Amino acid sequence: GTDASGNAFQAQAKATKISRGGATLLIDVDVAVGSTVKLVPPFGDKLDAEVNGSWIDDIDGNRRIGVKLLDDNGWFAE
Repeated sequence: GTDASGNAFQAQAKATKISRGGATLLIDVDVAVGSTVKLVPPFGDKLDAEVNGSWIDDIDGNRRIGVKLLDDNGWFAE
């Protein structure tokens, strides 16, 4: 993806919530809302997603982003 400064990045992330069309990811990179990122899950193919939220959690102080998968079939895309 591209971070808030416009620099390309590659980072590990952990999904904390998953829905058919997206996910909430725990990540240590400041990613701007509207950025496109490529997700590489441990199963299946790579998926493009758009960042639709970015925040620091009040409870644990960790950064999270919300992503919307760009394929209509979500995680079940072929």
